[in-house]
Amino acid sequence: MIHRSLGTNLLITLAYTGLAWLVSQAFTQPAPIWPSTALAVVAVLRGGWRWVPGIALGSWAANDLLLDWSTPGALWVTLGNILSPLLAWGAFRRIEPNPDRVFDRVRNVTAFFLLFGLLNGVLSGFFGATGIHNLEGSSPEQFSATWINWAVGDAASALLLAPALLLWLQAPPWRHPPKSPIELVITAALLFAPAAWLYLAPVGDLQQPITTGALPIILLPLAWASLRLHPRDAYTLLALTFVIMVTGTLSGTGPLASIDKGLAITILQLHISLLGALVLLITTLDQERRHANESLHELARELERQVRDRTRKLTENHARLERIIEALPAPMIMSRASDGYVEQVNEAAAELFGMTPDRLIGTRTIDYYCDPKDRTQLIERLRSDGVARQYEVCMNTTEGRKRWVLVTAALMPDDNDYVLTVLQDISERKREEDALEHMASTDELTSMLTRRALFERAQRKLAEAPTHSALLLLDLDHFKQVNDRFGHLSGDEVLRQVSRRIHEELRSDDLLGRLGGEEFAILMHCRQADDALELAERLRQAVEQLRVPLDGGDIYRPTVSIGVALPDDHPATLTQLLSRADQALYQAKAAGRNRVACWKAATHDTARAEG
Repeated sequence: MIHRSLGTNLLITLAYTGLAWLVSQAFTQPAPIWPSTALAVVAVLRGGWRWVPGIALGSWAANDLLLDWSTPGALWVTLGNILSPLLAWGAFRRIEPNPDRVFDRVRNVTAFFLLFGLLNGVLSGFFGATGIHNLEGSSPEQFSATWINWAVGDAASALLLAPALLLWLQAPPWRHPPKSPIELVITAALLFAPAAWLYLAPVGDLQQPITTGALPIILLPLAWASLRLHPRDAYTLLALTFVIMVTGTLSGTGPLASIDKGLAITILQLHISLLGALVLLITTLDQERRHANESLHELARELERQVRDRTRKLTENHARLERIIEALPAPMIMSRASDGYVEQVNEAAAELFGMTPDRLIGTRTIDYYCDPKDRTQLIERLRSDGVARQYEVCMNTTEGRKRWVLVTAALMPDDNDYVLTVLQDISERKREEDALEHMASTDELTSMLTRRALFERAQRKLAEAPTHSALLLLDLDHFKQVNDRFGHLSGDEVLRQVSRRIHEELRSDDLLGRLGGEEFAILMHCRQADDALELAERLRQAVEQLRVPLDGGDIYRPTVSIGVALPDDHPATLTQLLSRADQALYQAKAAGRNRVACWKAATHDTARAEG
């Protein structure tokens, strides 16, 4: 590793000294280009501190041995030649530490021109001007002019040759040949021809001297080269164009032939710096655009691949699920949660709804719910929990029959809009449960609610309208005498006839129950107190008009006493209503039976009797 570093530094020293010697032989002062400055920039960018000794030794040898500087002056200029690129490199590596990516981004190109062009040129010009005037004894009146000329020369050399060298190192032609050799030749001809005509032709042939330089004329082919060619080739063409400009200007031809050679060279250096910036910016912008397009294309390809993979997996999963659905004996349906559209069913599900699978597919599940709210609640539970188990609903079949089913549903993991539903027909069990419920809640003799069922439903009804509910207590008058005189069978017939007549007078939402023996209760919703009193009177009259034939040819004429508990402004419990109705019933019996008595909050002894 040490031998390799020493060899590289020695090579840099020889190259630096050799380039300085060539320039000194080719040009008298001031020289239009200093390749040694570009070599120092490239060495610092590629090797950092490791290749500084080679730069230092080469700079000292070139200035002390070849350019006839004094030893102190040579050492002072050498210090500037080392310090200037090092400071620029120290700042640049904070922006881009990778030397292979110097021209990959517009940000990097901008930093390169500011640091290795402007900063490096200003510092090296300062050391050169102070060395000439303080150590070599030149006139101090020319200090500013010397500083500017030196700074522009070093900056132009760094900005023209350093990018070309870096690009050639990063992309040698044997690894990255030109994209189109023919296009390279044509572009070179379009660029060199106007440059040669402008800078090599005699001034008289131009008719009117072009004092603003060749920039507007060669700009178009240079921009074309930046967009179409490799950055290395585009920058090489720029460097060759500068050779044409310098050759013509130093030969006394071209648009700058009539001005001082030093000023002409400075103008050329400024022009070539601007053109170099233009080429690098255009090529870098084009590379960023290409990289962005490649990234977008790669992203699109990756998305397409993911879509293909996902589609393939979905298709495989769908096919697998179809086979599972068709094979299972339990009714299964796959539908969409959004609109209920049936996607897949098996034979068991089609049989449950009384149709073939083909006819069931394409219909909407909501059409089969007896109550559409059940499906809405099911979907809401699926959205929140992802699964719904043992959900009991009533469904319609195509035959007009109602079936109770137990639903277990889940959202598909690959697509939350699909619902897999498993159905279990529980219609028979539901009928058995309803029959048991009916037996438990219905009095067998009168078909009225039992005492327990009446109280349970009355509690729920009171909760809905606590201040608009009235309670009626009915008691058959002297019913015990029927049982004692005619027997219990005759008593049962009287109870059946009376209960049937009472049912006929009630509304569908009135609750009627048998409290025990010959005592009944009715809970009704009434808008005003007269509603309950009118019903009680109709019931009393209806029972009074009954004629019940008994065994032996006798006819029994039943009557009933009714106690009414009317609603008031304060909610009452069922126990309170029963107590109040019982008090009113007691009043009706005490007043002679076969009458209606009413309990009110203000008056407890109001009675109304008829017949």
